[in-house]
Amino acid sequence: MVHRKMCSLFVLLSLSTAAAGSKSTSSSIVVANGSKQRELKRTTLTITDENAGKYYDVHVAFGTATTLAFQQGIRDKGVTFADVKQRFYTPQINDKLLLIVPKSDLAKNEVLELTVQLADGTILPFKLSTAPNDVDGQIDVVVNLQKRAAPESIGALKEQLETVQSELDECKAGAAGVGIEKLGALLLAQDLSKPQTFLAERHHVHKLDKQSKLLVEAKVLYRLIDTSYLVLTVENRDSSKPWVMERAKLSVGGSDSSQEVKILSAQTEVVSLPPRELEKVVIAFETPAREAAHSFVLELLEKGGNRHVKLEDVSL
Repeated sequence: MVHRKMCSLFVLLSLSTAAAGSKSTSSSIVVANGSKQRELKRTTLTITDENAGKYYDVHVAFGTATTLAFQQGIRDKGVTFADVKQRFYTPQINDKLLLIVPKSDLAKNEVLELTVQLADGTILPFKLSTAPNDVDGQIDVVVNLQKRAAPESIGALKEQLETVQSELDECKAGAAGVGIEKLGALLLAQDLSKPQTFLAERHHVHKLDKQSKLLVEAKVLYRLIDTSYLVLTVENRDSSKPWVMERAKLSVGGSDSSQEVKILSAQTEVVSLPPRELEKVVIAFETPAREAAHSFVLELLEKGGNRHVKLEDVSL
């Protein structure tokens, strides 16, 4: 019961110190024997890459509760206290606050280690000792790490996102150039005696169908050399489920003996099509021989689901 009352008293003392405001404050208190006075301090400790990993001094004294206030929560079981002789009451943790209360002053040159791990994985080591002239009532800990930030910290995540975005921008910027180079290589490989060597054309395709809560429309066909590019739009009319295309199939004619056309690539505008959204799809395939008119069967297969689309009698 005495222990509980003392802890309650120390909590009230700590909260009154925290209410003093964000500026550093100081006052005087009298230690237990009444012969000395110590300055009660509230300070801000800023942790940067330059001082990261060092032990941070905390001055404690009997009769004073010391509060460490962090900007983010303390990880569960994230406080390690080397108090073998039980010189302190059990540390009290309240989300972002750590309250430590000594049962007596620490001896001269006596030091105890306290380690705190924050929610993002940042580990902060503290060194507790008793100073003759001052005591820390509250220390506001500000973590401002960049290069040495924990993997889960906001700073580290921000840096990772910036790196990924930079790589993505670079990839996008070089995509057109890579495409031009590939087209040049393709032209170099052509047999100039073939009639389709420099064939390039575009014409509109008119095919619209709604299946499996998907509205699919074949819109434009491009032919370049011996490759055709079919551009479609897909609208997800399901109000709750996204749609992800796994692959496409294309065949000549609709009979059982229909011949499958080799698809070179099938690209979607987005990886996952959200409900009520529309995207473009480009399907590249080898242009079949054109001695006779053909109708095509086009299938778009959903990844991990059964919302497939089958367009028959597509004139390409």
